[in-house]
Amino acid sequence: MYITLSEIQKEKYCQISGHKYNEGEVKGSFTTKIPFNDPGWTHSPWTFSFVLQSDTGYFICELSHPLTSNRVYGFDRQGFDLPAEVIHSVFPLREFNAPPAERPQTGAELA
Repeated sequence: MYITLSEIQKEKYCQISGHKYNEGEVKGSFTTKIPFNDPGWTHSPWTFSFVLQSDTGYFICELSHPLTSNRVYGFDRQGFDLPAEVIHSVFPLREFNAPPAERPQTGAELA
């Protein structure tokens, strides 16, 4: 059972959210004014959401903003990218600016 990010996952967390990882957090969501750890990004704040899957150790996150498409990422314990299917099982793919009621449904939402 995994209860904290690996060192490389902590680096990815900071690179995407612009904030240091709080040891022991397994999920969360907060606003950030420094997405991609770059204070030059405009139209802040963005929302960063993440999950650490306790059984696999996968770190899956989303960086979202109402004026643009959301960015989703997933990394295994070694920092390698996860397949899109794994990422979208946590953060479903949706059309740009589609209201929640009009989002395409995933298999998990239909079950």
